[in-house]
Order: sequence, then C-alpha cells, then structure tokens
Amino acid sequence: MPHAEQPPVETADSILDLRVLLAAAVMVAGGVAVVVFPDVVPFAVIWMAVIFTAVVKGPRVVALLSLLGLAISLAAGLASGLGGSWVFWGRMGVFVVIAVVSVVLSLRRARRELNLWILATTDELTGLPNRRLLVARLEAQLAIRNLEKDCAVIYADLNDFKEINDRHGHLVGDQVLVLTAQRLARCFRAADTVARFGGDEFVVAVPAIDGREGVTVLCERMLAAFDEPLHIGTTRVDLRITIGAAIAHPSQVVSPVQLIERADDVLIELKRTGETPYRIVDW
Repeated sequence: MPHAEQPPVETADSILDLRVLLAAAVMVAGGVAVVVFPDVVPFAVIWMAVIFTAVVKGPRVVALLSLLGLAISLAAGLASGLGGSWVFWGRMGVFVVIAVVSVVLSLRRARRELNLWILATTDELTGLPNRRLLVARLEAQLAIRNLEKDCAVIYADLNDFKEINDRHGHLVGDQVLVLTAQRLARCFRAADTVARFGGDEFVVAVPAIDGREGVTVLCERMLAAFDEPLHIGTTRVDLRITIGAAIAHPSQVVSPVQLIERADDVLIELKRTGETPYRIVDW
C-alpha cells in the first residue's frame, strides 16, 4: 500500500513561541490584577488571550492554555474573596464554555490545515507522495544522512504506457498507475519515499543503502513486482518498467534536484538504447 503520510506536528519550539508566552503572561497578569483589584474583576483579559491563541495555534496549545486560564481564574477568584459569590461561579461556568468552544474551533482549523497539507503533498490518483514532498524529504535526508551509508534515487518509467491508454482507455490507464504505485510501494521500507513524479514516472528516495549491491537488490525487486500481469476487471495488462538509479556517496555534496536529474538522465539514455531494464550510476 502507498506510504501513510504524517502531517506536521507541534514541536516544543512551536508550542513555546512568543505568541504563546505572551498569552500566558497576559493571563498571569490578569490573575494578579483580580487579586489586587477584586472590585474590577478583569477576567476578560485572561479569556481574550485564550481566544487569540485559538485563532493562531493548534488544539493542544489551546487546551493547555484553557486549563491554565481556568486554574488562574479559579485561584485568583478564591484568593480575592470572590469564591463565595454566585456571580463568580456563573462566570466560571462561562469560562468553561469559552474553553471548550476555543478548543473545538482550533480542532476545526487544524483539520482544515491537515486537509490542505495532504492536498499539497499527495498525488490524488495513487495516494503516493508527490514531487513536492519527495524533494522536501530528500533534501532533509541528504542533510542528516548516515555518513557511513550511500543515498540513492531510483527513477522508474512504465514501458509503452501510451499504448496501454490508447488500447484500453484512460480509465484502465489510471488503474494501471494505481496498481503500479501499490506494487512499487511494497518493494521499499517505511524510511524510503516512493513518489509519483508525474505521468507514468515514479521516483524513489532511498536515504541509506549499501552501495551498488543494495540498489541492485531494490531494482531487481521492482522488476520482479511486475512478473505477474495486472488484472483490471476483465482486462489483462502485461507491464514492464525501466529503471535509472543514481547513488550519492557520503563524501559527496549533492542537491535533491541534481540527484533526481542524474537518475532521470540515466533512464532516458536507457530507454533510448534498450540495453537492459535498469542501470545504476554513481554521482
């Protein structure tokens, strides 16, 4: 199955940024003001800070600040002698409602952002990562790669895909791409990124591999994945792929685009000559 993509998560840095620290400081200051000036009861400033963070931060941050706001409001109210007032407890009830609404609104915003992220980084047809996510991942992997391992890009192209479309129609062609994505994804580890690069081209980023021997094993595995024909309804499709692979050694400085282009050049040359189903080159 295609790789399950993980959305961006809130890190400690994103949680403790200036906006959150400012909101927390405002809330603490509001609590102190309640104790010092109980007649004024400026609880509103605490909950304005909570509502503000609900607009700009994720649900986990908003939930934490909501709990902080409730704790400060309760402690300040009791310390200022407001705890015996029914008005105070009515306000606390309102604060609970505000906290719940803030978290719900933040969850809805986070869900919208997640959907946008998925649309921006996933190929709609196959469910694989798209070109943008592949390049981003490869860039990160090259920056932190294991200095004892090689890094490789494997570029695969379907043979005679245009003829398949012309003969069986685009609906069958789309299903060929979906089944191809599934078979290719099963050939690799979770740490590798199998992406649809466009059209009938698939690119794989392998962040750690044992040189040519390791890449050869992967290429052979990819070819073997298409030993059995594809069955789409009553239509049988015999499919073959051509593969170009480029390896970057630990001592080499290379960009994602350069490594992908190198693998693509190898593939183009191999498609032209038709010598072998795959070729592996060093950067």
